[in-house]
Amino acid sequence: MSYLQKLERYIAKQKGENPQAEPKPPIDYISQLRLSELAKRSLAVEIYSEVLGCSFWLCSNELMALQIKEDYPNAVTYTVDEMREIIRLNPTQEDLKRIHNTKSVFPDSRVIEFQLKGEFPEALV
Repeated sequence: MSYLQKLERYIAKQKGENPQAEPKPPIDYISQLRLSELAKRSLAVEIYSEVLGCSFWLCSNELMALQIKEDYPNAVTYTVDEMREIIRLNPTQEDLKRIHNTKSVFPDSRVIEFQLKGEFPEALV
């Protein structure tokens, strides 16, 4: 056991926490996780987006998204599955802002499979 691990356990013990509990992974580790690896864990990561000009939560699954919403009712959450769909769509920055604004206005909304078939009539654009 490294001295850092010993120090973390000592601090946890002083705080009244279980020193045998699995330590939280460092932020560097979390930021390097692939979506497939994040999906296997029960994690939620708050991310600041320069494009959106605000933060959102990337959650490993719907359960984590619900837990974040319970703690932060105004939070905008995306699950790994939603993020995969957004990546697949390859949206422009304006499209990303539209998606995010929609999720902000409709808190329980989700990004689901979408496929554009033809062009929208101008009245719908």
